Amino acid sequence: MKKFFAVSVILFHASLLQAQAPTPTDYQFRLQFHRQQAKEKEGLGFAGWVVVPDATAVGPFRALFVGGVVLKQHNGWAEFMVGSYVNEQGATDPTVNIRAVVKNLRHLALYAEGVYAFRARQTSIFVNATVPFKVGKFKVAPGLESDTIIRSGFQSSGWGPRIVVTLPTATSIVVANSYQFRTIGSDFLRTTLVITF
Repeated sequence: MKKFFAVSVILFHASLLQAQAPTPTDYQFRLQFHRQQAKEKEGLGFAGWVVVPDATAVGPFRALFVGGVVLKQHNGWAEFMVGSYVNEQGATDPTVNIRAVVKNLRHLALYAEGVYAFRARQTSIFVNATVPFKVGKFKVAPGLESDTIIRSGFQSSGWGPRIVVTLPTATSIVVANSYQFRTIGSDFLRTTLVITF
């Protein structure tokens, strides 16, 4: 209960900062579908993602499709994938995507991801660290996250609080809410829904 109260305080504080921000705060909704398939709990297998970076974005609808190899270990996994961004007009942007998770690292869970889009010549780096615990049947993980976007002549980064809730369902459904303070552009509040099957 104390941990749950602490998480509530963090989110309340973030909402106050949002209200006081000098520039309007953007809202983003990210939708992700994830698949891992391996014969053994540890070893090589297949990994794939379908990601809608922001379903609320104005302009052509865009999604990321990637697939490749996953290396699974008892305390995490690493994925090495290729694919493409595709928009509703059918335009593509070939992409390399690497993702990794490390769990049970002194009570921390770490996630890191790198994406390179060839046509846009853009590198995106996502990192977060959380402290998982249980509240009843729910798994809750408060922590911090950071996003950095790099392309020719431009770099934008941000950081902020993050809270993740894993729902007690047969299919893994994770809901993450985060608030980021950006170096360039508007701060944003983002909800990410991850469905792993």
